[in-house]
Amino acid sequence: MTGRLEKTGTARKFDETEFSPRKDTKKLRGIPETEAEDALATNVLMDLLKDHGADLANMVPYVEELTASKAVAKEPRELLKALMMEGYMDTDGLVTSKDNEKSLVWKAVRRFNSVLGKNLVNSLTPELDSVKLDEIKGTTVPEIIAATNKELKKTESALNQLIDSNNKKSKRIAEAEQKVIRNDLSQEHLRLLAHDLDLKACNKNNAWEIAAYAKQEMIKNHYLANKAEADKTPGTAKEAADNSYLQAHSLMQRMTLTAMGKSVKKNHNDVVTVPLILTFATEGDKEAFRSFGKDCGVTIKPSLPKGYIDQKGLIMNLYKKIYSKPGKDLWVKVDVRPCRPEDQMSFTVQTKEATGDNRWFTAGKVVIITPLMWGRLSAEKKENFIRQSFEQF
Repeated sequence: MTGRLEKTGTARKFDETEFSPRKDTKKLRGIPETEAEDALATNVLMDLLKDHGADLANMVPYVEELTASKAVAKEPRELLKALMMEGYMDTDGLVTSKDNEKSLVWKAVRRFNSVLGKNLVNSLTPELDSVKLDEIKGTTVPEIIAATNKELKKTESALNQLIDSNNKKSKRIAEAEQKVIRNDLSQEHLRLLAHDLDLKACNKNNAWEIAAYAKQEMIKNHYLANKAEADKTPGTAKEAADNSYLQAHSLMQRMTLTAMGKSVKKNHNDVVTVPLILTFATEGDKEAFRSFGKDCGVTIKPSLPKGYIDQKGLIMNLYKKIYSKPGKDLWVKVDVRPCRPEDQMSFTVQTKEATGDNRWFTAGKVVIITPLMWGRLSAEKKENFIRQSFEQF
């Protein structure tokens, strides 16, 4: 008779994994803040921020693990500055390993995040040792019973330890999973995805220059679509504040564009373009842009990382399937909204009837699952999980 016992009840550390920044990265001489600011103004690091924004947007865990301290800043630019000031990255965006091999910081961040996700899945399988039971000896029935009970207590103790350690492990997995989701979707409520902007005259060959060119094209398109309002000369401060063109122009100057490609090419609508991620300063700016986005020559869609699109689509379709009534057209939208740090990241389901002057109301929330975990679930388990979320809301 044998049982199984987990090796350790402590949390797995990064220095026990395939890659740990603290273990593998060589610390160089730090530089003053002014030198770091000057380096960030060079083309090398400006191109790095533009071309690899998707990787650097998720670098907070990498920086926190490397510096062994909580990073106050969340912006990639500030995080790169912190790495230079602490001596973990040089002014060319390179980090050095203990073997003196240099690699670009975005590659190190991508590798670290990949290992983080891999460990999340591997942690589902506990590492166990065998529990060996001694031979049961006895010449009388009471002696045999006593010896048997003594060995059974070993098994019972092992099972209790396994239950306790698995409960702790489940909590750690949930916390790690939410950390990954937060890094992926922390700015989702401030982003839109723009398609079909005509860029056939663009001959740029890197993402940063394409994004700058695209912004000017959008501003030009908006001017041509609102020429009468744009050519008005405000006579007072109130007229300037009420001018819809000036308001929209100011908003476009504030927003940030990221080109999702290093060259333009024809898409499925036969438009020479590149997908663009628009990041706004506030949710108010994001909603305001929706009202005049067509004037800028773009088609707007919600932005969502690829791994989460399947979850969002299934939630929307399942809600319609369950709650749609004959003769009524139901509109449903699913968004990611910011929440308190102690709360789980969730998809918020909002709905309203298409006819009449109805307002959107929140109809449900579904906890977001990392793509790694979502892919492990069967279609039946996915649907049951979403249905239970609707019922418990």
